[in-house]
Amino acid sequence: MTWYRNRQTTRANDALWRALVAGKTPPESGGVPWDPDGIEAALAQGADPNALAPREQLAFMELEIKKGWRPLHRAVHADNPTLIRLLLAKGADPTLTSEDGRLPVSDAADRFHSGTMALLLDAHLAMTGHIDPDLLAALDRTMARASKAEQSAWATARPRFAATVQAQALDDLLTPVSPAPSKARPRL
Repeated sequence: MTWYRNRQTTRANDALWRALVAGKTPPESGGVPWDPDGIEAALAQGADPNALAPREQLAFMELEIKKGWRPLHRAVHADNPTLIRLLLAKGADPTLTSEDGRLPVSDAADRFHSGTMALLLDAHLAMTGHIDPDLLAALDRTMARASKAEQSAWATARPRFAATVQAQALDDLLTPVSPAPSKARPRL
């Protein structure tokens, strides 16, 4: 029975990726085609919202999908908050990287999508309870090259995440360190 379930999941994942790159071009998609109904159907059939792009389909997706992307990476590429929210609601993990080690939020920063960055950081924070200070610093460096409007939007959203980083650092300082267990041999 397991082979049937695996086959069904594989088919659902393939359907999910087809829906992510084809179909209608809804107004909120920024001109990038995707099929919201197809995505909902594939997820209802058991598609994994964190599935890597299937290698055998990369030929027809060549221009749209980079090797090793996850569905959130595709949604970030499209700068599509509706699709990002849908994937997050269905269990997509914003802390998973692509095969080349990129987080979806890093891709959003590279494209100067401050609203998408804030959405993904909120999801990241909800899932992990913290934000890595190195990640926040890298996003700051990237956004320094963005347009004034995007820099302003990032400056508005950033304090939420910076406060989390500061609170985590303070927590780390105030948490007592337990002594290491003694390695002395007991006396006989």
